[in-house]
Amino acid sequence: MERLSGIDAAFLYMETSVQHMHVVGVTIIDPSTIVGGYDFAAARVDFARRLTAMPAFRRRLVGFPLGLDHSVWVDGRVDLDYHVHRAALPCPGDRGILADFVGDYAGRPLDRSRPLWECCFVEGLEGGCIAMLLKVHHAIIDGVSGAQVMERLYDLDPQAGAAAQAGGDQEAFERIEAEPSLLDLALVSLRARVGDPLRAVSLAARTLVSLAGQVAAAITEPDSGDRATLPVAAPATPFSHALTSRRAVAFSRAELGDLRIAKKAFGVTINDLVLAACTSALRRDLMRRGALPDRPLVASVPVSTRQAGEAAASFNRVSAMFVSLPVQIEDPIEQLRAVRADAVAGKKMVGAFGRELLGEVVELLPPLLFAQAMSLYSRLRLAESHAPVHNLVVSNVPGPRVPMYAAGAKVLAVYPLGPILECAALNVSLFSYQDGVDIGVVTCPDLVPDVQALADGIATAIAELARLAASAA
Repeated sequence: MERLSGIDAAFLYMETSVQHMHVVGVTIIDPSTIVGGYDFAAARVDFARRLTAMPAFRRRLVGFPLGLDHSVWVDGRVDLDYHVHRAALPCPGDRGILADFVGDYAGRPLDRSRPLWECCFVEGLEGGCIAMLLKVHHAIIDGVSGAQVMERLYDLDPQAGAAAQAGGDQEAFERIEAEPSLLDLALVSLRARVGDPLRAVSLAARTLVSLAGQVAAAITEPDSGDRATLPVAAPATPFSHALTSRRAVAFSRAELGDLRIAKKAFGVTINDLVLAACTSALRRDLMRRGALPDRPLVASVPVSTRQAGEAAASFNRVSAMFVSLPVQIEDPIEQLRAVRADAVAGKKMVGAFGRELLGEVVELLPPLLFAQAMSLYSRLRLAESHAPVHNLVVSNVPGPRVPMYAAGAKVLAVYPLGPILECAALNVSLFSYQDGVDIGVVTCPDLVPDVQALADGIATAIAELARLAASAA
């Protein structure tokens, strides 16, 4: 039995009937490399064997009475017939048809009475490929831990999966931990809450000092580029509205070499380039819609707080910084310079407030109040009654540079898809694999009807930055 941390619990409390807090990984595999050919039953066994090594995929939630404290994790039985299934696309099984299927899949929440994940093998893709969809609640996974999970799911040797399939540990999936008693829950809560008064004092002090520093900088150095973007001044956009439960997704791909060329030429980071490419693509998209604002968008950028060598057992170690995306600027290089300056200031702000800020805040809030407030916010569509806090989420996770194999099938691409939020119905996630960067975009189709154009625009913007870098050399 293990009590949820503040940050893990936050992702549960943020979930409503329209705001789903799960992530979806879309892995495209080529079954032609499997010795003896593809067989769903064999692939399912291999997948199950690997999950036995990851306790988070066997855990289920047990709630605290009356919602007075965070839930706890206990080992629960995993029904593979429920958690791992298959589907097939209609011909021609192209990217658009897959995107429609994945959008529907991403729009259905996970069952909280079971371990919070499921997997679907989607057959019938063009070229004989297969898509493996892994849906996992954000309460047990973040970007970095997701990459670590991937390392356990896949092999570097195409023969490794076939050789190990016989080692499936079905007993681990039948293991059931005894239901905790009220006394057990009370003791766990008491141990966790003992430091709350000191935590509250520390949190308040750090917050006041950091805000005072920002106000002082604004007064004494009004033109300074060192002030970080705060999540309070985002402009209205077509995706700055209340959500519905529907989801639409799009996939695209850029060249990692283009990012490396631009990184060296402009002296910036890969993340800076990703944010600049999103800026350029969003400018074009908003201009096409006649909705370009006269000031920057505000992007929430997840920041890993995981220490070097920390295992994936601690699944959520994440904070966020806020970065301005200057869509009002036309020149791509000027966009990049502005993004770079703002990202540097944003990192300082994260350090000043503390990387565990969100988790600390959630630890101090009454859990029932948090969850009920989120539910009420969605039901009353209150996102329509205030200015956006931020406009979108942009996430970039580095992946392996060498080929991976899933039960002997070569992995061709990995598209990450994160959650979208009320009043910020756009999530852009990137994952670098081998020589490419796989781009996944999620939105609400009732707000943004053509998300594929935006996904393709990001890839185009990355290539354009590389061309500008080469011409400037």
